[in-house]
Amino acid sequence: MYAWYSKEYTIYFVIKGGVVILHKKGTKQWIIIFVFYTIIVFLSLLTTRVMLASELLVRPILGLLIVSVVSGLIPCIGGFLGKWIFFIIYTLCTIVAIIYMFYIVMVNTSPGWGDLTSIIGYLFIIIVGTVLALVTEVLSYFIKTKLIKNKKV
Repeated sequence: MYAWYSKEYTIYFVIKGGVVILHKKGTKQWIIIFVFYTIIVFLSLLTTRVMLASELLVRPILGLLIVSVVSGLIPCIGGFLGKWIFFIIYTLCTIVAIIYMFYIVMVNTSPGWGDLTSIIGYLFIIIVGTVLALVTEVLSYFIKTKLIKNKKV
């Protein structure tokens, strides 16, 4: 994996032939990413509720919206602060969590409990992803500072 900067204030990461484009820290494009992230998570949560034929009342929809906003805010704050590793790991865990949530709904492993088990599974994977991303970011920081100290000596 290597990275380079372009004139458009974006960072390109090349990972085995694929290109991941991330904006530089502190730019306003992270607001757009946040809105996009929130909409994707909200639509995923809402779709699972529709697939389970749950009632779509105001309170549950507001709950889903709050979960979506928090789930979109966490990686975008990390990206805004320039923590690219955190953003990428959290996003990958979000993708896995959404896929797992749809799997639970489609297989319907526990009839009547599908909505609760799918959201708990989603939240569990998100929490694990957050912890994993934080640990990786901290390790990356210590490795970088150790390398800088070794070069000065």
